[in-house]
Amino acid sequence: MSEQKITILNNIFLFDVDGTLTPPRQKMTKGFYSFFREWIRDKQIYLVSGSDFEKIQEQIPADVLMSISGIFGCMGNTYHIRGENVFKNTFIPSVELQAFLEKSLESSSWTSLCGNHIEKRVGMINFSVVGRNASQEERIAYHKWDSQASERQTIADFINENFEGIEAVVGGEISIDIFPTGADKSQVLKHIPQGRFHFFGDKTDFGGNDHALAKKLDNGKDLVYSVSSYKDTEKVLRKL
Repeated sequence: MSEQKITILNNIFLFDVDGTLTPPRQKMTKGFYSFFREWIRDKQIYLVSGSDFEKIQEQIPADVLMSISGIFGCMGNTYHIRGENVFKNTFIPSVELQAFLEKSLESSSWTSLCGNHIEKRVGMINFSVVGRNASQEERIAYHKWDSQASERQTIADFINENFEGIEAVVGGEISIDIFPTGADKSQVLKHIPQGRFHFFGDKTDFGGNDHALAKKLDNGKDLVYSVSSYKDTEKVLRKL
C-alpha cells in the first residue's frame, strides 16, 4: 500500500520540444542546455513531440536524451527509451487525403515553395505549404504570413470536417500534423506510470498539437504550463 502511495504522488514532467525546449527546429541553446541537464537530475522526464525521433536527436543533446525516462515522437506514435525503439504505430493515408493535400499546396497564396511538403512519419503525416526544406528565414516569413492568413488552421479545419477518422492540428511554425482520430499526444498517458503530471507545451490552445494532452490533464490534479518559448519554460522550472 505504501509503495502505491509513493507512485501516485510522484511528479512526472512532460515536455513538448519545438517552441518549448528549443527554438522551432533548432538545437537547444547552450545556456538552456546547461540549466536543463542539471534540472532533470532525479526527476521523471518524458519528451512528447510531433517530430520524429531523428529530428529530436538533432535538437536535444545526447546526454539529455540518455538521462530521461522516455521520448515520444510523431505525436506519441513512436516511443524510445535511451535510443531503443519500444513501439511504433502505423498509418496509411487515403488517396483522397493525399490528393487534398496536393491540391491545397497548388492553390495556396504562398508562392515560395521549398520542397518536402508532405512528410510521412510513423503513425502520422506532417504537411507544410512552405515545405520542411525551408531555411530559417523562410520559416519565419511563412509563420508571420500565416499568423494573418490562418492558412494552416483553415486546412486543418477542412480535414477535421470532411475526413472521417482523421484529425488535423497546427504544429510548430509552418506545418500541420495529421493522424488517425485519437492518435494524438494524449495517448502517451497510457504508457507512463501514474503520478502528478506537469506538462509544458507551446500549442496548448484549441487547434494546436499540444491541446489534446493539455485537455486530458485539465483535471484539478495535474498541471499544464502554456509557454511561448524555451525562455518561458526556464522561468517556470526555476520557480519549481
